[in-house]
Amino acid sequence: MINEYIVGVEVGSSKVSATIGKLDKFGGLKILGSCFEKCTGVKKGIIINIDSVAEVAKACLDNLQKMIDVPINKVYLSIPSGMCRIISSKGVIAISDDKQEIKKEDIKRVMEVAKIVQISKDEEIVDSLSEQYIVDDYTNIDDPVGMKGSRLEVDAKIITCKSLFLNNLNKSIDSIDLQVAGTIIQALADYSHITENADKSDIALVDVGADVTNISFFKKGVLTYTSILPLGGSNITSDIAICSGMPLEEAEEVKIKYGALNKNYEDVILKASNGAQIQRYTLEDIIEARVEEILKFILKELNKTGYYNDIKNIYVYGGGIALFDGIKELSEEVLEKPVLISINSENHHTFTSLGIVKSVFNEVKLEYETLSNRFEKTNSYENEEDVDTKNNFFSKVKRIIGEFF
Repeated sequence: MINEYIVGVEVGSSKVSATIGKLDKFGGLKILGSCFEKCTGVKKGIIINIDSVAEVAKACLDNLQKMIDVPINKVYLSIPSGMCRIISSKGVIAISDDKQEIKKEDIKRVMEVAKIVQISKDEEIVDSLSEQYIVDDYTNIDDPVGMKGSRLEVDAKIITCKSLFLNNLNKSIDSIDLQVAGTIIQALADYSHITENADKSDIALVDVGADVTNISFFKKGVLTYTSILPLGGSNITSDIAICSGMPLEEAEEVKIKYGALNKNYEDVILKASNGAQIQRYTLEDIIEARVEEILKFILKELNKTGYYNDIKNIYVYGGGIALFDGIKELSEEVLEKPVLISINSENHHTFTSLGIVKSVFNEVKLEYETLSNRFEKTNSYENEEDVDTKNNFFSKVKRIIGEFF
């Protein structure tokens, strides 16, 4: 695969989705295509059939390759947020440079120190996030590179995941001869997508899927809390099937086609192939009862974060409940916070895989812009002697991009 392509893959409870993006000549990101395939190899967020997941992932990526006519040999995978644990940690190092100037290597070193935390034998560290840096007595620093000081500290969040889940996920991809270029926490991928043109501080993300609901909270842009609820859209489908006598597949179709929460539609009788039937108003009563229950569990989890009063907005998405007409009003009534529905019927299947691509692109862009800004401060290219320095700068840019692809 050519270096400027980024492929994101999400293995969800009901489907596998994939999105490919390309870095254009202007330094932007162009999304070339997305697709998804239904999957039964995952239950409640846990991979229960590696071969099934591998087969569906291959079919999905084969379809993506046909769409764009580009060979795919490596991908970025999402890790469900609810499968992760977040640990608060601190790292402290002395600045050994003679000029006591903090360099990028010092950032890496202090983060490595912060990752020295106690975890169980069945866990692995999958990411680390900085909340703030402290240089000597100066706090709340986002990027200390270039500053002078004798001591560098970091307040960090260390994210772990169960080794069994990671091994099964990697096996699924390895078995179809694909390289895993990296993994990204689902909440971080979704956050990149959702907050692209929105407020990034003190927000909660609520992803209601088929089998589970993932809840995440971001404090000042840093992932601070995650949890998972074993409830989702499939519970609503089961309720409809039980109450109406419809087969599960037809109950799902009825839910998707006629489901709503506001009763602004004409009351009609909906019939199934086995003769079972249900009035539309009754259907909406069933949906409302289960959605309200899910929202109350979400509210309970949000209160557990200890940050409920700080939450400015709650973003609800996922195919489980977010597509129902009237969901915004009911969510705000139960959660007692401003709610934004960050999904639509066209993008809900590939929402997270698109977020993965954007998240990886943002990392590349951030590294490039940081290096570019530092270069411009120290070099003006006013004479021929600067040519070597300029070439060295672009070789660094090339190396940064190479680290991601």
